[in-house]
Amino acid sequence: MKKRLFGEMIVNHSDTLSSFALKFTRDEQDAKDLLQNTFLKALDNYEMYREDGNLGGWLYWIMRNTYINDFRKLTASRSLAGLVANICSAELLDVAEFNLIEGAFIKDDIQKAIERISPIYAVAFVRHFEGYKYEEIAASLSVPIGTVKRRIHSARMQLQKALNQYSCCDN
Repeated sequence: MKKRLFGEMIVNHSDTLSSFALKFTRDEQDAKDLLQNTFLKALDNYEMYREDGNLGGWLYWIMRNTYINDFRKLTASRSLAGLVANICSAELLDVAEFNLIEGAFIKDDIQKAIERISPIYAVAFVRHFEGYKYEEIAASLSVPIGTVKRRIHSARMQLQKALNQYSCCDN
């Protein structure tokens, strides 16, 4: 994909990302700066974007990391006493809201990944995830337990591959 086309694609997400930036920063000018930094980082790293991926989620992830890094730089310059004085319940609520937003993107990516799994594997995996035992799944699908285990394992491998952007380390 060409950088110019990619630039046009990311601009289509500016309204959504602007609202997230405003929620992060609570300041209109800082939100504009955060959005601009997000777009610049996305353009600098556009070759890392997988075309079959969730562009909005990828851009959000860049924005989130940019905000966190900027926040860390800011807090590193403050003294420990200043940090303790600034902690209040409103800031804790902001963090909780931040986690809910991030969780929504992750949940969406997981749902899309599950939908891409072949139904023969997905049924066994979802039932196992819901708490059914191998024997119960095998009986309901009229297949041997070994087949159920293999299908669940295959579904996990497909999900792991589809969700590798959330991996914390290389295996």
